Amino acid sequence: MRAIPLFFALLALSFVACEKVIDIDLNSTDPRIVIEANLSDTLGECTVSLTRTLNFDDTIAFPRLTGALITLRDLSNGTIDTIPELSPGRYAQPSLAGIPGRTYELTVVYDGVSYLARGTMPPKVDLDSILVDSTRFTGPRGPAGNDGLRRVNLLVFPIFTEPAGQANQYYFQVTQRDTLNDNFFIYSDLGADGQALLRPIFVQTWEQAEVIIDLQCIDQATYTYLEGLNLNLGQNSATPSNPAGNFSNGALGHFKVHTTSKKRFVVN
Repeated sequence: MRAIPLFFALLALSFVACEKVIDIDLNSTDPRIVIEANLSDTLGECTVSLTRTLNFDDTIAFPRLTGALITLRDLSNGTIDTIPELSPGRYAQPSLAGIPGRTYELTVVYDGVSYLARGTMPPKVDLDSILVDSTRFTGPRGPAGNDGLRRVNLLVFPIFTEPAGQANQYYFQVTQRDTLNDNFFIYSDLGADGQALLRPIFVQTWEQAEVIIDLQCIDQATYTYLEGLNLNLGQNSATPSNPAGNFSNGALGHFKVHTTSKKRFVVN
């Protein structure tokens, strides 16, 4: 099978250990459902994407799966909300936002099969500020595009305080020109519990672009999933593997439950 579509694109700076992953058979195989689900503490970010895998040599677009019944249950109070389909294979509930400390259960029923995943929203850590450095490790600006704007390489340093006395994992998501960047960064607080952190993020963007840095606090299962994805995409093996997701019944993908804290800047 070819690589599955994901709710992010793909590069990482650091990671620690990874659970066992599943080898992908590059020959003809039975298709598998891929569920990419997201819930944050911000309204408008409860989304689910349903697709199906293809054989490695298939050239068609990944099939989007329509007609699924998707529900989200708050296990702290038993509240159940339905996530409707807004377009083929894309489901969302703009009125839903998670609460740190609560555990959520997502159920997807498709073609008579139920797929279930759970995630607990971690405590929120605010992104205090960001430092943008365009002078080191960036090189000259690239040639101008059709709009006359040149490509720019930046080092961005998110500044935040790591809470003491609890395990924390972080995912930095970068958006520029309203497009999710081709790289993401994950960190754990291993060896830095309770310290002020200044971690570099390499950003490739364009002059006059608005760049958004999103500090997401993620649970251990999501950290392990992203770590496995990094290992998969970074290897040169002829037999890549799927990261260990959290859905039942053999579904690929992951249910990501997280907080979010964003800062924006415009590239000079």
